[in-house]
Amino acid sequence: MMLFTWKDIENTLLFNKEKWNAAWKKISVYPDEVVIYKDEAVENEQDIECLNDILGSCYRPEQKCILLDPFEVRLPVSYEEMDEWEVPARQEVPLFREMYLKKEDSSAVEKEELPGKPVIAFHSYKGGVGRTLSVIALVKEIGNRYGNQRKVLVVDSDLEAPGLTWVLEEGPKFSMSYLDLLSIVSVYGDTEEVIDKVVGLMQTDTVYMNTDTERVKIFFLPAYLRKEQMLTMMPKIDSLLHVSDNPYVITDVISRLGAALEADLVVIDLRAGVSNISAPFLFDRRVQKYFISSTSLQSIKGTRFVEEQVYSRSRLHIENTKVFLTMIPNELSEEGIQQIMDQLTQIPEIANDGADETYLRDEYAYAVQFESRLLGLGDFDEICQAIRGTGLSQVMNQVASNLLCLKERNDMSNSEMEEKKIREGLKALHGYLNITAESSDAADILLTDSIHKIITKHQKELTNIVVLGAKGSGKTYLYRQFVQRQSWNSFAGELCGGNVMFPGNAAFIPLLTTKNDQKIFSAVECCLEEADRYVGDSLIDFTACQGLREEVESCLREGNENNWLAFWEKRILGLFGNQFATLQELNQHLSNVGRNIIFLLDGLDDLFNLAVPVERVETLVQALCQDLPPRLNRLKDRHIGMIIFVRRDIAEESIRYNFQQFRDQYKEFSLNWSQTEALRLALWVAGKAIPEFSMQEDIQTLGREKIEERLETLWGKKLGKEDSKEANSARWILAALSDLKGQLQARDIVRFLFYASENGENVALKFPDRYLMPSAVRAAIEPCASEKLKEIEDEMKTVYQILEKFEKVEERKLPLTLDKITLSVEELAKLEEQGYIKVEDKKYYLPEIIRQALGYRYESGARPKVLSLLVK
Repeated sequence: MMLFTWKDIENTLLFNKEKWNAAWKKISVYPDEVVIYKDEAVENEQDIECLNDILGSCYRPEQKCILLDPFEVRLPVSYEEMDEWEVPARQEVPLFREMYLKKEDSSAVEKEELPGKPVIAFHSYKGGVGRTLSVIALVKEIGNRYGNQRKVLVVDSDLEAPGLTWVLEEGPKFSMSYLDLLSIVSVYGDTEEVIDKVVGLMQTDTVYMNTDTERVKIFFLPAYLRKEQMLTMMPKIDSLLHVSDNPYVITDVISRLGAALEADLVVIDLRAGVSNISAPFLFDRRVQKYFISSTSLQSIKGTRFVEEQVYSRSRLHIENTKVFLTMIPNELSEEGIQQIMDQLTQIPEIANDGADETYLRDEYAYAVQFESRLLGLGDFDEICQAIRGTGLSQVMNQVASNLLCLKERNDMSNSEMEEKKIREGLKALHGYLNITAESSDAADILLTDSIHKIITKHQKELTNIVVLGAKGSGKTYLYRQFVQRQSWNSFAGELCGGNVMFPGNAAFIPLLTTKNDQKIFSAVECCLEEADRYVGDSLIDFTACQGLREEVESCLREGNENNWLAFWEKRILGLFGNQFATLQELNQHLSNVGRNIIFLLDGLDDLFNLAVPVERVETLVQALCQDLPPRLNRLKDRHIGMIIFVRRDIAEESIRYNFQQFRDQYKEFSLNWSQTEALRLALWVAGKAIPEFSMQEDIQTLGREKIEERLETLWGKKLGKEDSKEANSARWILAALSDLKGQLQARDIVRFLFYASENGENVALKFPDRYLMPSAVRAAIEPCASEKLKEIEDEMKTVYQILEKFEKVEERKLPLTLDKITLSVEELAKLEEQGYIKVEDKKYYLPEIIRQALGYRYESGARPKVLSLLVK
């Protein structure tokens, strides 16, 4: 340790206050002496030990002095008596120095909320990163959204480089400045009378801003009124900050000033860097902090340094934090942006780490691309015009949407009537899902984009397609709907109306059915009987139909089938009693009688569970999916169609040659569940059980924003109160259920709603504005995850064998470093294809639903990053 000046001695002694002798009351350090106040003005062994512990070899006990290097200056240490009552009870303003020296949390505030209006403080470590532009952009987007129905007070507290004040220098004349306010409060205090007089002067201190729709009025407090104030008052700024026994008097006054002006929000532009002018706002946990950083190393490291000081010494919550990465060069990759975001968000995320976080990184971390048109701007009006349509404008619009609300929240009381309605709704929803999940009698289906295209693309031509879908995407459910409706026109007519039906209709013939859906077999028999009546002459051999699966399995076990295409053609003809020698003859007969048939095949997944070489099954799937549909397409005047349901990963494993071309051929019919479609499904399911969600308009016409709005009644806008800073319910649920490709499966959404509504008769109804309580939403993820892993074990054995490796890792923590587990290139590719793993920065990440199933926990601060990866 080296001490150069008496200030170093003071800082070292104060920073190590926990090592003081219990008898020490106070230490005063001067340029020529150190005075220790204690009960008795006598040095003892304990005093010497404490000084040695704190100052090391710099303390010379034999000389009772402290040595300053390298100048060999000696400061004598003396002791004076001091009674307890003489120790000053002064509260330090939370400046950087005081907060650093105290080390412990010094941000205790009696009230959780500010005494007036909310305060947002914009801060950057260095200038030139777009901080002031960001302030203007946010205020403008508030104006765009609310017009003059909401008012904002903007404060320029950057007393050394007051950008807002300079931009508005040629504008209206103001009556009060921030320096004036500090000076007034330091002399006259922060009484109501003082606030009233300041407000009286500021009533006309307004600026008009041209938004995209109208001119809005904002209150403005400039940094100074006269330039000489910066020269005469700035040196006294520290004394102006120590104005009250209340260490947060400045933030309180600003908040109260906003309320007195009848503003709805205060936005303050802070001084850049480690400045005591900014410190009170940064260390006050009630103030919302918006950190602005560019991609430069100085800006990133400086922002992290400030964050470290703030979050290590103040009990601040992530809900009061936003981080903006600005001026991103176009050439910077998405991965590069993500790495910088990791650095900027790491400290607040670690500080707020916990087991039940319900916040998402992209709700408080934003990236803004560089735009040259925002450089070299002139006056205020020019800036407001230039911001329009920029990435900065879009980001601030997103921020503004969650800041203020035009309608005041209706604090509903949880009355007996409301409680009854909620519990009955939960019971109905759970009951409907319980029946739908297992019964083959539920003939309800949501018209997704994929199903709509299957129907509309085959109005003139008989459908002959392969429907790909991930596990749980609803392949078997859709197969069931086809079987139940028995004919093409019945299916298409019910879902889309009579204008999209196929001329002449077509009968469905279930050729292959999964063993996993035992309750569908009676519906299969009915469908076959109806097809036989439709085709006429009792052509269909029911025995051949019912025995086809056993014959397929027998051939696979014996391994005696070398031409699966010929096998399928022969078995199809066998369904008609072998009355036709070729498919063309069968097709000609159907043409003669004016009939059409569509074969349905599902359950190919089951064949992979047989104790046979997997190559045999893959050869079968390849012939069926890749060779048979083109064979049917070559039929002249085709009256035979086919719909084959197959899991996407199985098709990829089986069709090794030209799979991309094969997938593209049927891409538009694939059962892909985007996050919007998943939300649409949740709303549709709710509407089937709870009358409140039944809609007049077609659910297909609703955009995502409207769907989320409707779902607020189901699970709330936030996982907490609507005006809380908890995560958006819809987005958090999507994150918890998604894979790392942003895809969900219908089965997961339905299962989630089933478990979330399970305990409706007993759950505590803390939020009477919704049916599903936040506690139920969070608790539903675990059983969903467990069932998903069990299904992977049963239905995707090769994938499960890889995931088993993760279960054998001793320390189950995410992200998982590569040295903790060994995966081959093929294994990694298989997991990545399913969206079950992502490699980033030489670490493995798992989706939330797989993480929970495998029993992994997050390392500090990792949860929000992973969840945000899942909602992109």
